[in-house]
Amino acid sequence: ARQVMSPLVEQPLTELQLDFANADGELRQLIISGIDLAQVPQLERENYAEGVYAPLGFGTPFTQDYAKLKENRPEESPFFSVLLDGENQVIDYRKGIGINGLVMHRDADHGNLLHVYLMSYERITLMGHYVVDLGKVQ
Repeated sequence: ARQVMSPLVEQPLTELQLDFANADGELRQLIISGIDLAQVPQLERENYAEGVYAPLGFGTPFTQDYAKLKENRPEESPFFSVLLDGENQVIDYRKGIGINGLVMHRDADHGNLLHVYLMSYERITLMGHYVVDLGKVQ
């Protein structure tokens, strides 16, 4: 985890980089950037679906009412996520890996812990659950 600046907002934001290897040992990087931690709710794990619920890539959340969409236009949002291969090329995460999006929330008891859940294509299965200690943000 690290702090980053975006030209779209004045305050520092959080960026996560999760490193993985595929079955052949090739590096994969999941970058989730532009996270405003003040907007990430603190929840119990069983209430994870009430967290930040977003597709990979750039754009709008999976669910959002029209009034909020007008207030928070996607082209003005610094939030995005991307999956890269070992050569920093974008991977077609839906077809190639079967991941469609993510859910994030801060831990109900320890606000410095960020829970990140990866969701399968069609959002029917949680593919992974990762906990990041934000007390170590650079």
